Amino acid sequence: MDLRWKLHQTLYFLRASVSRALGRFLRTSGLAPGLRDAFERVERAVVGDTKPIRIAGSVVSFKRLDEGVTFTDYTQKERRVIKDILATCTPETTFFDIGANYGMYTCLVADVAGSDNVVAFEPHAGNTTLIRENLSINDLQATVVHAAVGDSDGTVDFALQTETAGATHNMALPDGPAATTSTMDTVVEVEMTTLDSYVEEESCPVPEIVKIDVEGAEYGVIDGARETLEHDDCRLVYCEVHPRHLPDYGHDADAVESALVDLGFEVEVVHKERQQDKSDEAYFLRAIKP
Repeated sequence: MDLRWKLHQTLYFLRASVSRALGRFLRTSGLAPGLRDAFERVERAVVGDTKPIRIAGSVVSFKRLDEGVTFTDYTQKERRVIKDILATCTPETTFFDIGANYGMYTCLVADVAGSDNVVAFEPHAGNTTLIRENLSINDLQATVVHAAVGDSDGTVDFALQTETAGATHNMALPDGPAATTSTMDTVVEVEMTTLDSYVEEESCPVPEIVKIDVEGAEYGVIDGARETLEHDDCRLVYCEVHPRHLPDYGHDADAVESALVDLGFEVEVVHKERQQDKSDEAYFLRAIKP
């Protein structure tokens, strides 16, 4: 893993150096996409079909996604959140990853907290397969639950941006008129559970740390997890808030923050780069028990 990481870093810095030196020329000439693709092919040939990510001392590799799907390793906001979560983890920490996508948080936390203590919830069938593959690549284990998480138990219509694994903007469809406005490619019916039901039915420990990223349905996740989140053992929640999508579910960003405060958390915004013309940008809340 260390050699693979060093090779990856060498290629990354080489690409960055070329981009800085020839940035304007590459943009105006239209050659930037070709350069990016060339480095991607070289990296595949040198490093293989996995891509390593290193955060806070943990190095985990992820399967490269199918052609046409962008591999988003982490944005700056994701990196900050992951570093904070990893810094607070011990081998005994229990972590729930709600909206796990391809398993970035799941794998990185499992590398620190241990295989028996991580549960990933993901409603996209292709992504659940990808999570398991990424865990296997790194010789890690975690519980992967193919289900949406919300405020009730049953089923829910789930809109997929694409059926290809790794797509990021998938979401449960709200009831009512908003459900007909989705521009997603495919709608499927998936199982849905509340966190409270899952903890009770599986007789598992209350999670110490919870990450929520559900594209606007975050209030419903919190509402269906009140007993779990209010428990003394649950001490840290990272919730990505999506002001653009929350109204489709009948809520707003203030309601999400108030719900966490009502459950005993102190809440702060940890990443918020709003501009006047981008007041609906997603951002993370960090909720911690005093």
